[in-house]
Amino acid sequence: MEQNQNSLAAEHSATEEARLQLIRLTSEYYSLRAQCNNLAPDQNSQGDARDARNVLILDRLEEITQETKQLLPSVYPQLDIKVKTAVRSRRPRQNAEK
Repeated sequence: MEQNQNSLAAEHSATEEARLQLIRLTSEYYSLRAQCNNLAPDQNSQGDARDARNVLILDRLEEITQETKQLLPSVYPQLDIKVKTAVRSRRPRQNAEK
């Protein structure tokens, strides 16, 4: 009986930690989305720091999305979520002259 209570407490603790991590990831996601929206692409630039930063932000957004998909079943077990581990491939940058 005591072992069962310890098991339930540990499960609750793990679920609570996953829930808190999900909240942190959600906050970071929306913060990065706002930054990305504020960094509108400059049509006259070719690979400047702003574009590089935008790519980094997009990569982190993808990581957050994957982490969130991993956490959701532990926080919301009633949801039937199919988690696909998709590796995003980068498309080659096209030259502006084309």
